[in-house]
Amino acid sequence: MPAIPYSDGANVPDADRSGVKSHLQMDAKFYTSSKSHELTVEDEYIDTAILASVLEVKGRVLAIVEELVIGLSHLHGRPITATRTLEPTAKTPNGRVKGADDTHVAVIPLKGVLRPGPSLLGLLFGGGGGGLAAFRSGMREAAADPKVSAIVMDVDSPGGFVDLIPETAAEIRSIRAEKPVVAVANTTAGSAAYWLASQASQVVASPSSEVGSIGVYQIHENISDALAQQGIEVTIIKAGKYKVEGHPFAPLDSEATDAMQADVDGYYDMFTADVAKGRGVDQTDVRSGYGEGRMLLAQRAVKAGLADRVDTLGNTVKRLAHPGARAALQHADAEALQTDPPEALEPPSDVIVDVPRRLTSEERDRVLSALAG
Repeated sequence: MPAIPYSDGANVPDADRSGVKSHLQMDAKFYTSSKSHELTVEDEYIDTAILASVLEVKGRVLAIVEELVIGLSHLHGRPITATRTLEPTAKTPNGRVKGADDTHVAVIPLKGVLRPGPSLLGLLFGGGGGGLAAFRSGMREAAADPKVSAIVMDVDSPGGFVDLIPETAAEIRSIRAEKPVVAVANTTAGSAAYWLASQASQVVASPSSEVGSIGVYQIHENISDALAQQGIEVTIIKAGKYKVEGHPFAPLDSEATDAMQADVDGYYDMFTADVAKGRGVDQTDVRSGYGEGRMLLAQRAVKAGLADRVDTLGNTVKRLAHPGARAALQHADAEALQTDPPEALEPPSDVIVDVPRRLTSEERDRVLSALAG
């Protein structure tokens, strides 16, 4: 059978056909239904050439939308962690792959520029909006489902806003204490997205992926000269000493610079501390290594300690579908369970299902004894 033609004239090698068709199949199901699907090998594939064209158009539109979001965030002055705006792929749906022991591996997408809630423009154009709310809901549902034996985070994001990232990271660690969680960079796990991916039991980098960008930045733009050239004079009326600190209509003074730097340093400390917890290393190792803010290709990411292995999303899901692989992962994670102390986390107010909690000391001892046996 010949290779599948894409809209740009490129061909998919015969050896890669099944992987491409499987990925597009999952995308097609997302766009035709808002509900999750259980994926089986018996599912019929759709016309991949047509779908590839549709996804290409959606990807270009979403790239423009996300670039606009980044630009607006700069003007707003909020700290963001994305290093750059990358053209996103279509969102993979929440899916489940049946395992060998009649349990399921849940696949939860983490896509696009991350923000606390969904973006209106992203929702309108079918990109899912990059909101953490949907991701957290999917993780909680999978964690609470006794039929789900493992969770795979399907990550393709350059990062985003820092809001709710530390809280989400803590929740992933909590779920990880209950069942295996594997994050797959498919194909980008940068900054805030890596912050979350690093909390998984294992980080997998797809062969063409980039991983890392551990850092935080905030931008101030002084547009006063540009406005003056247009004959625009801005007058600010305020109450509160620091209410409009860092506004773009004047140069940034030293006091405002120090305040912004303090915010960036605070978030960076949270970032590196969480990566250290998730990866089981010292925080100084994260600060002085782990790419020091750079994105690393898959093989280099493994050598630097940001990822554990190079593999595809499909192979990772297949691997976790076998009880032996999950048991091996839990054994490897036992040390992290032992050294990571329980955290007193209050369940979020919007939780409507039983969310996995951190293990007590007694429960932790029983788990470790079982794993060791």
